[in-house]
Amino acid sequence: DSDFFNTRVRSIGFFCLILQLSSMPEDTDSNSEPIIHYNQPSIHSARRSGPNKRPGSGRPSPLLSRIMKKNLLAILSLLCVMAFSSSCSDSDSSKKDASPATSAAKTAKAADLPNYRYVDIDTILSKYKLAIDYSEEMLRMQNNLENEAKKHENSIKAFANSMQNKYQNNKYTSEQDFNADQSKLQQMQNNAQSSMEKMQRSNIEAATAADKVVQDSIHNFIDRYNARHHYDAILLKGATLYINPALDITEEVVEGLNAGYTKVKK
Repeated sequence: DSDFFNTRVRSIGFFCLILQLSSMPEDTDSNSEPIIHYNQPSIHSARRSGPNKRPGSGRPSPLLSRIMKKNLLAILSLLCVMAFSSSCSDSDSSKKDASPATSAAKTAKAADLPNYRYVDIDTILSKYKLAIDYSEEMLRMQNNLENEAKKHENSIKAFANSMQNKYQNNKYTSEQDFNADQSKLQQMQNNAQSSMEKMQRSNIEAATAADKVVQDSIHNFIDRYNARHHYDAILLKGATLYINPALDITEEVVEGLNAGYTKVKK
């Protein structure tokens, strides 16, 4: 860029010099014909000039000056054009060479990366449609568990309040009646606990199975993916303290997983 700027400045300097020379006055008569003046030196000056000094050699004629000025104008014009053309061609050449250099730099940068990559498993699980579907299913099962627990709680609480009212209003005719209701309340609590534990175990088993399906799906895809790319290793980001972000292939993996997933209607 600095060379291009300097060349432009020189071109402008040549152009200004051409304008200055073209505006210089010329010695012409009224008919615009050049007049040749020969100085006629005095005898004393001729003697002082010596035998090799020719008359009229004190200064060049106006005709000669005019011819020299025209030649100089032509030379300077040619230099100006050549300098400007050279600067333009150099600039175009540098622009053309920039693109291959940039591409070569990018290729070299990619080649400098080690032959392993990493994935962020949290990002995959949050974007993989299969994992999202299972996550929604687990949430529904958890909601069912909570609703079932609420139903048992309300039933037990209602029966306990009924017993309290009967006791306060002396509606229990015998201790045997009271013990029967108390046994029933205890049975309700036991049934609720058993039912909730069963539902909870079922949810855990379903979550474990779902997790296995998702993990197997991810691992199988990674095997197929690496069969094409031939990396030495594909790591989990969470297992590293720091790793170059340029090695991240998480989005590629998510895209590939979702492309091969078809939702199963239940």
